Amino acid sequence: LMQINELFQWIGVNAICAIICGFIDVFLFTHLFQVKGKEKNKIKVFILDVFIRFILLQLVEPPFFRVLEIEVMIILFRIFLEKRIEKCIFGATINAITIICTEAIFSRIFCIVFSNINTYIELMYNYRYKFAVVMSIAIIRILICLIVKYRKMNIYIPDDLSVKNRNMIIAISIIGVGLIYFSTVALIFLVFMISS
Repeated sequence: LMQINELFQWIGVNAICAIICGFIDVFLFTHLFQVKGKEKNKIKVFILDVFIRFILLQLVEPPFFRVLEIEVMIILFRIFLEKRIEKCIFGATINAITIICTEAIFSRIFCIVFSNINTYIELMYNYRYKFAVVMSIAIIRILICLIVKYRKMNIYIPDDLSVKNRNMIIAISIIGVGLIYFSTVALIFLVFMISS
């Protein structure tokens, strides 16, 4: 009975995570890149993002989940919000960086609280830990959304950029998120090795 309870709690936490992250991803992208109108398409992106993220959370190991999550975001932004690929990649990169950086901070804090767990993978499959981290990340990202909205912060990338400049934005985005992602994963694993 306890295992079934934990399974439902794990599924519930993943559902909450998918809904919150999906909403914030769409909100940040549409505000930063001034996506006007297309309310139906924004809703489609949100619903598909939540659904795919929820499925990925059940099936994919935590370190590999982030890579697929970024790819899904890029595809959804491109198809439904009809933005150029460099904007989609840059927007997905911004979303990913805010998640990865805040997760690194809160992982360190909560690994002290959940001191009975010895590895990062164990921690990621503990629904109490995951809920605490998800809610902490959500609070920080909602604050970022409010700053973006009320300060009217926008990223302007003209549609008539040269191929060279478009490729440069794509390359910098991919390299940037890659460096932050792999550095963060290495740091988190190192913290657990030192503390165990």
